[in-house]
Amino acid sequence: MNQYTYASIYGWTIENGELDLYTSLITSLYDGGCTIGALSAGLFFGYGKWKMIMCCNVLMAVGYAFTIYAELWAVFVGRILLGLGVGSYCVYCIKFVSELAPIEYRGPIGAITELSIATGRWFPSIGGLFID
Repeated sequence: MNQYTYASIYGWTIENGELDLYTSLITSLYDGGCTIGALSAGLFFGYGKWKMIMCCNVLMAVGYAFTIYAELWAVFVGRILLGLGVGSYCVYCIKFVSELAPIEYRGPIGAITELSIATGRWFPSIGGLFID
C-alpha cells in the first residue's frame, strides 16, 4: 500500500508537495522522540529500571493507539510518543540486563541486547522498502 492510497483511505486531502513534507515529518518526529527519550532517560533512573520499562511499554501502547487514529495530528503525536518510548527503552533495558548478568558477562550481554534492539528497529524499515 503506498502513501497515496493510505491518504485516500482516511480521506486526507494532501497535495503532492505536502505529501513529502508529511512523510518527512512522520519519520523525523519518531527519530526526534527517540533522541529525546534516550537523552532524558537518565533523569528517571531513581524510579527504578523495571518500573520505567513498564512505563515505556504503556507509552508505546498509547503511541500505537494514536497512530491508528485517522487524523494526521494523531499520527504525529503517536510517532513522538513511540519515539520517546523506544529511545528510553533502549537505555533502561540495557542497564537492567547488565545489572542482572554475572560480572564477567556484563559487557557481551549488554552488547548483544543493544544489537537485538537495533536489529528489531531495523527489520520493519527494511520491510517497508518492499511494500508498494
